[in-house]
This record gives sequence, structure tokens and C-alpha cells, in this order.
Amino acid sequence: MKHRMYLYTLSAFLTIILPLLLGPTALEAQAVSFTITELSVDSDLNAVASFQGGVIAVGKSGTIGLAYINGERILERPVDVNLLDVSCSGSRCLAVGEKGVAVIIDVSKKTFKPIKLSDEDLKNVRPYDGRFYILASKQIIVYTLEAGISTVFSLEAIDILPAERLYILGKDRIYYLEEGSLRELKAGSYSRLIWLNGILYGLLKNGVVRVSDNEKVIEGSYEKYASCDVLYLSSGSTIYRFDGEKLEVYGILPFKPRSMACRDGEVYAVGEKGWYAKMSRNAVELPYAPSGKYTTVSSDSGTAYIAGDKVLSYRSGLFKIVEAPSMNYIASSTYRDVAALLTQDRIVLVSNAGVNILPYTVSGYTDVWLVGDRILLAGRKGLVEVSINEMSSREVLGGVELYAVNGYGAVGKSMLAVFSSWPAEVVKVNGTMKGLDGIPCGLAAVGDIGLVAYRDGKTSYYKPPGGEKLRSIAVKPDGVYALIGGSDGGLYVWDGYWIQQLPYKAPGEVVDIAWVSDTDALLTAGGRLLLYRSLRHEEPSLNIQPWRKC
Repeated sequence: MKHRMYLYTLSAFLTIILPLLLGPTALEAQAVSFTITELSVDSDLNAVASFQGGVIAVGKSGTIGLAYINGERILERPVDVNLLDVSCSGSRCLAVGEKGVAVIIDVSKKTFKPIKLSDEDLKNVRPYDGRFYILASKQIIVYTLEAGISTVFSLEAIDILPAERLYILGKDRIYYLEEGSLRELKAGSYSRLIWLNGILYGLLKNGVVRVSDNEKVIEGSYEKYASCDVLYLSSGSTIYRFDGEKLEVYGILPFKPRSMACRDGEVYAVGEKGWYAKMSRNAVELPYAPSGKYTTVSSDSGTAYIAGDKVLSYRSGLFKIVEAPSMNYIASSTYRDVAALLTQDRIVLVSNAGVNILPYTVSGYTDVWLVGDRILLAGRKGLVEVSINEMSSREVLGGVELYAVNGYGAVGKSMLAVFSSWPAEVVKVNGTMKGLDGIPCGLAAVGDIGLVAYRDGKTSYYKPPGGEKLRSIAVKPDGVYALIGGSDGGLYVWDGYWIQQLPYKAPGEVVDIAWVSDTDALLTAGGRLLLYRSLRHEEPSLNIQPWRKC
């Protein structure tokens, strides 16, 4: 079984023997436990279905995405073929695809079992009466998870509809299942069958008709549908709601759906380029980030903004599309639900109130920091402060090459600028620093020489295991440790005593890290977006060191 991504529940237990000079502060053991899940889908999604406790989507290159109601996410690729459809019965789902390949998914145990059912492509699957009915090119396969294939019907079918009985749509007629046999119900050419409030409908190119008397009940051209207590129909990216009497616009998706499912007044839809949406009336949220190149992430007040070739906001485990200008964003900073996004020549402010492109042309800057109405820009010529309200700027620190800035300081080529005093205190270091964050009485910076901690006026150096160059750092909100990303995809934690490498490799340089809660951090690495979840970290920590008051 080939797993391309990535759900890890990992525990690393390392014994740390500190020098005898530390005496009673020496620790015998340290434990780190965490999970990492990829949150960006980089392939087309073909089908979506709901199960008790969540939603599952499948698509190109064997992609399977599980989105649980409790916020947990799982993204797996257990097979190499395209998966075309998925359905669930209880806690188990069956995904089917090309070349007769299928995957049994236990959503409670989080297991994935590939199987081979046919030499034909498997296009459609539906559960009914404890069995899965699967449409192949010219046959219907009846499959049970316990006993395998039980029956095969020779019929070229278009659609399967489980209702008060099982309906099967052929090219020019409708069949139903009775006592293990297929029986003809009525002649007719439809593209899909629909069940709503005890009535069977057929979907035509120009509307929806009631099958019993062939009366048209809805005018218009619709491609996809989902039926629960009401009927949802898609026309392009617009979703309509039909309750049996009234047809109304329910909302507009940012994509054209390939498949839809509904439950409890919510519509789930998937499409090309990794679109995976949850829609309630006039509101769209995404459990996964659609395909794109994600470079920077920042967070404050529980809201994070992720940017690269597109911009997303993230809160409580769900994404929203931000209608920001199409630019390549390289850095970001968030302050009270407002984000400052930096491109090669522009600063863009985004928030729930809208988008504001500041009337400045900037160049040569690599990082941005937003606080109130002030913006700090770090770059090759030093540090500049921009006033949003006064539309003015001034040089804060010149003649130095800087790569990163935040409210605690700035770092760059062979130096740190510490903001605990003003003007900023400049400290020389033995390497180039690329990232920083605040710690008690100082700041911690990372770069090509590892980690440099400047606290209480003293500079200390820490080397990561293996000597990887470090790229990014973010201190956990509770102050227990700092999470660090490497230039080659390594992940580390630093607790003030020791840098420990975690048993995980990101898909490229870990460019940015932002904590979105006390336990969860978003990471951008190799253009993709990852969620790091801290499960446990035992002492020591940054908070228990005997700092004097600053």
C-alpha cells in the first residue's frame, strides 16, 4: 500500500543527559507527542459522501480526504488509480475507481484496504440493504464487505438510487430490485434519478420531472444534485434549493461541483483542483485548502490568514476564500483579524471588512509586521516603518540586511535587532538568521547556524541534530516550547535547554509557522499547507527557567 500523505501519530522518547554542571536541573527523559496532517489537496476530487461523524471525498491519483465534524482531517492515497465514486454505510465506506480498483475505508478505525473487483472501470457505488451496488461498464456488481462479490447483473446502467427499494437507471428505462432480481419499472431516458419526500423524479437536460406522470416540476438546466429532506441542484457554480414546491437560490460556490451530498441543511460539494466545500445558506467554508502554492501564514485572535498564489482565512478548523488580488504573496502578519500581506512591490490589507491595497510601491522587502496602524518592513536595506493612517514612512534601521521582523525584533545577515529598548539594540551573531520569535526576556532566532537565543543580555547558540539549516520558528502560546522548521523539511522543538528533532519530514522547506490555538499550528512547506497538533510535551519548558524580571 502506497501512502503519499500523511497522518502521523508519533511519539518520540529521548533521554537527555545534561552536563553535570547543571546539577539538579538535569532531566532524565523528555516526551513529545504530535500529529501532522496535510490540509492542501493538490488533485481533482470526483465524489463526496457523508457518514455519521463526517464527510469523505475521493478523487484523482487515489486521493481520499476525510473531514470529521470534530475538526480532525485525514488525507491518504492508498492506491495509484483515479477514484470515481464513494458511498458509506455505517462506519464503513467503499470508494471505487478505474481498472476495477476499490478501497474499503473504516472511518472509525481510520483504516484503508485496497481491493480488486473487476477489470472494468467502476463508475458508481451505492449502499442498499447491507450491500454495495457498483456500476461497471456493462455490469452491476453486488458486493458485501464480509463475503465479497455475491451477484453480478449484466446491464449497462447509468445510475443507482437507494430509496424504499433500489432503483437502477438504464439507457432508456428504469429498473428496480425485487427478491434479488431486476424488474422493469418504466421506459424513459434520464441522466439521473432523484428521490424526494417519497416521490421518484428524473433529471433531464431541461429540468426535473416526476417519473409517475412525466410532469415537469422544475424548469432549467442542472448538472448535479443532492437529496435529503430537500433537493439541492447545481447549475454551473450556483446551488438551488427545492422543497417540493418552491425553487430558490441557496448560494454560489467558488467552483463548479462534480459531486454533491447534503445533511442537516448543509451541502457538501467537491470539484477540480482540490475544491472541497461545506455550504450553508449564502456561506461557504472549506475543510481543506484547494490546490495552490501556499507560502506564508500568520495568526492572531484565533483567525489565521494563509497566502501564496491565493488567500484563505482559517478559523475553528475551516477555511474561507478571501477575495484578494491575484498576486504572489511572500510574507504576512495578522493583528486582530486584519492581515498585512506583502508581495514583491505591494502591501495588501485583508479582513472581514474587505481588501485595501496601500498606495505604496515597495521593493526589496522580505517580511512584514502589522501592529495597530503601523507596519514594519524588513529587507536588504534595513527596517522601515509605514503609518497606515498618515500615509507616511520612515527609516528605523538602515545599512543592514534583514530577512525577518516581528514585534520583538528583526534578524538578518550576521545580526539581531532587539526591540526591548529603543533605539533597537543591534547584536552581532555568527551567521545569517531567517526567522525569529519572542521568548522571556529576549528573542530566539534561527538560521544557517542553528538557533541563537538572546536573553538577559546574553547570547547562546544551539545546534540542531544533523546540522540542518533552520528557517522558521514560532513559540507555543502556552510558552512550553518553540516549534522550528528546517530548510530541508525537518521539524524541531526547542524548550530552552535542547533542540529535539521530530520524526517527520515536511515536503520541502518549512517557510512559515503560525499557532492558531494552544495546541494547533499551521505550517507552509514546499508550497503546501500542514496542520501540526501538539498532543503532549513534558518538562522542561521555556516558562520554567529561572528568569529574573526583565
